Amino acid sequence: MIPILQIYLPEVPGGMNGFNECKLIQIFLNQKTLPIDITKNGEGWKLIEYASIEGLEVAETPEEVRGLKAFQIQWNESEQRDFPCWEEAWSYVDLSEVNESEEATNHFFNQYTNYSFTKIGGYGAYIQSPPHQQQGEFMLQIASEEKPRFMIGDNGTMYFYYDKESKEWFMHWDCF
Repeated sequence: MIPILQIYLPEVPGGMNGFNECKLIQIFLNQKTLPIDITKNGEGWKLIEYASIEGLEVAETPEEVRGLKAFQIQWNESEQRDFPCWEEAWSYVDLSEVNESEEATNHFFNQYTNYSFTKIGGYGAYIQSPPHQQQGEFMLQIASEEKPRFMIGDNGTMYFYYDKESKEWFMHWDCF
C-alpha cells in the first residue's frame, strides 16, 4: 500500500463534521490494482483514523511513491455552493419537467454545479454516475490533480463514504 493523502482535521474548516472525534486520517492505495465497484476499507485500499496524534512519528517516504510530489493542501471553505450531480439530484426532487425543457436543463447544469477536485464534504462530483449500491454518507473525494502528479485511471476521482451504523468506510472510483 502506498500513502495517498493525510488529513489533519483540525486544519480543515468544518473538517470535524461527520468525523466523530477523529483528528487525523490517512488513506493508502494498492499500487498494483484498483478495486472494482464499491469496496470496504481494507479491500485494495486502507483508511486509518486516529483519535490523537500523540505518539505518531514521521515515516520515511516509501520508494514506490517517490514519483509522487509531496503537496501540502491549503484547505479552505468554498464560497461556491456544492450541489448533487444530475443523477443524484433525482433522489431529492422529481426533475421530469426540467428534463423536458432544453432551457431548464441548461439552467440546471449552469446553476447547480459541484466542485470536482479533492474536497471534504458536499456532494460527489461523479464523472460517470453515482454508484447504485452506495453504502454510507459521502465524506470526501480525492481527484486526479497535476500539482502532486496523482492520477486515478484516466483523470479519475476516488469517493469515500462512511456508514455511521456499521462504522465502516467504503470507496468507489470512476474516470473518463
